[in-house]
Amino acid sequence: MQTEVILSIVIALAIVLVVIGFTLLISFVVLKSKKLDSKERFIHSLLPELDCEKCGCGNCEQFAKEVAEEKRDISECPYILKANLSKAERIIKKGYVNNSNYIACVLCKGGKNCKDKYDYIGQEYCWTKDNLYSGHKACDHACLGCGDCVRACRYNAIFINENGVAEIDRTKCTGCGACTEACPNKLIVRIPANQSVNVLCSNFKEKVAIKNKCTVGCTGCGMCQKVCPADAITLEDGKPVIDPEKCIHCNKCIGACPNGTISRL
Repeated sequence: MQTEVILSIVIALAIVLVVIGFTLLISFVVLKSKKLDSKERFIHSLLPELDCEKCGCGNCEQFAKEVAEEKRDISECPYILKANLSKAERIIKKGYVNNSNYIACVLCKGGKNCKDKYDYIGQEYCWTKDNLYSGHKACDHACLGCGDCVRACRYNAIFINENGVAEIDRTKCTGCGACTEACPNKLIVRIPANQSVNVLCSNFKEKVAIKNKCTVGCTGCGMCQKVCPADAITLEDGKPVIDPEKCIHCNKCIGACPNGTISRL
């Protein structure tokens, strides 16, 4: 009798193990069919799976994929639990490498100086705004000021200034490049750490027409090139490019720029 009981227990345990194994196998096949790697699966497991689209993605799976590819930050999910967010921040590690030879630079001074083309009410994320008619600013290359780059920076080296534009704290920036990936308009670039002057504008397609949209946009007038005594400025397709190796930091280009687009960093 005792042997029969033990045999029944063993058979029951075997059945349970078979069911669990079969369930895990099905889950594995389903996840593989969705082409989610281990990092994506982990990120997806932390999301609320509401598919609300408020992050700018069509569903949570797509958002998890973009977070895994380091195109987005998981904090951009408006409904993620604080506990899950903390867990993600502890476990998900960025792969960016510090480079003291370079420093980040935001190529925009727009903000309040750039007109709005519509009133925006919604999630304050640059990626979300950018998906809606390229953002609410009249200039499609303007900083949207929502701080995606701020959230991406691990060194607190970026802040949104009083003008509503992202600004770099050069004393904290490590040149890792995380912010360059976070900006949907690709306004943040890495420049040589010894460069102290730059043209803070990314819209060189409209040139003179930019005046109707932004008071600090570059018009491609070439005045900066004309006054530079060191031939450190060249015009490439109407875009002033400053060679930091030739620049003698005389600041003449800053004074000559009619819109104040060229600035000390």
